[in-house]
Amino acid sequence: MLDVGRKKEIDPTFGRRLRALRNEKGWTLAQLGTKAGMAYQDVARLERAEREPTWGTILKLAGALDVSLDEFKDDSAGEPDAG
Repeated sequence: MLDVGRKKEIDPTFGRRLRALRNEKGWTLAQLGTKAGMAYQDVARLERAEREPTWGTILKLAGALDVSLDEFKDDSAGEPDAG
């Protein structure tokens, strides 16, 4: 049987981290979109985990934010230190 109406679960980690990095810069969705060469709506969909990023998109966003790709793996933004 086909799962036509079922959407794939998208891990929200990337979106949360993207939003945190954007907020650290004090940028709006539109500002990040312009710098990355993307529509702000696409950035918003990534932040809300409505869309999975491609490698090309991740590279564009990292370049626009001037961060390494490793920055997107760190989901500890806003979490208190454990020690």
